[in-house]
Amino acid sequence: MQRLGPKTEMGLKELFIANSEDHFLLKLSAGKLEQAKKIEEAKIISEKSMTEFRHARGIFEKLVSYLGEDKMLEWLKEIEKMKEENSRDIFVKYSTIYMLSSFLSDKKVEPEVKVQLQLKSKECLPKILDSYEKILNDPNVKLD
Repeated sequence: MQRLGPKTEMGLKELFIANSEDHFLLKLSAGKLEQAKKIEEAKIISEKSMTEFRHARGIFEKLVSYLGEDKMLEWLKEIEKMKEENSRDIFVKYSTIYMLSSFLSDKKVEPEVKVQLQLKSKECLPKILDSYEKILNDPNVKLD
């Protein structure tokens, strides 16, 4: 297995986190637009969300090819320890855990690990939704 330099590895991980956050931010925003009957805008935002999803998937595959599944499982444990000082931290953390758990569960991991990863991703959804709503309702956040 080839190795990544530490800066490259860190950069790819940061990109994965950003793509995970962007995917959910856009996906949930598309849902809000759809509720507001802004169907065309929702469609555009939804397509951008899927672009972010595909970017995250590509970065994940690159990381797995260099680091292996075990190192990615270790990284997942590190992410689970991330601080949660505000709604954005929570949103970023659980968006990343969701995506990483989902992608890892698609790999050839042991059956019990696969089930744990699938459960972990499902448990993230309420936290993602709640933190998204808190971000939207935060008077200090400007959306224009």
